[in-house]
Amino acid sequence: MSRASDVKNLVTEKYRAIPPHQIVTTSNLISILRAFLTLPIIYYLERGRGHVAFIFIVIAIVSDILDGWLARISHAITEIGKVLDPFADGVVILSVTLYLLMDNRVPGYYFGLLAIRYFLIAILGIFLLNNYGISPQSNKLGKISIVFTAATVLSFVYQDKIGNIVIPLMWVSILFLIISGIWYIYTFLNQILHAYRRRKAERNA
Repeated sequence: MSRASDVKNLVTEKYRAIPPHQIVTTSNLISILRAFLTLPIIYYLERGRGHVAFIFIVIAIVSDILDGWLARISHAITEIGKVLDPFADGVVILSVTLYLLMDNRVPGYYFGLLAIRYFLIAILGIFLLNNYGISPQSNKLGKISIVFTAATVLSFVYQDKIGNIVIPLMWVSILFLIISGIWYIYTFLNQILHAYRRRKAERNA
């Protein structure tokens, strides 16, 4: 057995022992760290040191991949982790986009669409978790949307180096934001409806 397989099996065994309700896990700590990476990213962008900001952006991307990898190999995703991961993504993306908006480097309607989408998903997710104990689930459309959104934000940050690809990329991002947002809302409403019917049936039993 290879050394890489040994490491993977060790990590998997360790993570499978984590109860779903546990809060402090390596994956969750990585998600929290990713949210705080917003501070150095904006700090260095503000001072015109885009090359340094890019290093922290890469770290944020790697951290997103890493906590997802840990969650997949463990098959023991914590309830709080299901919320922290998209929350951290939202904090980084919205904060950097807001900075770009204030610096007149991104259209206001793009930031508005991002803010409305994340707000609606967060409200429905919190309602679902608080009232029915069901954690919001991500989907493939949402993951694709995040990839294009991150690429769009990066293209606005480094527009002078990328050139004319920025606007077409933004419209592809908008398309996936709208489609994935509708799908998230549809999924959440279905989960709420099923949970309500199940609870009502249990009361009538």
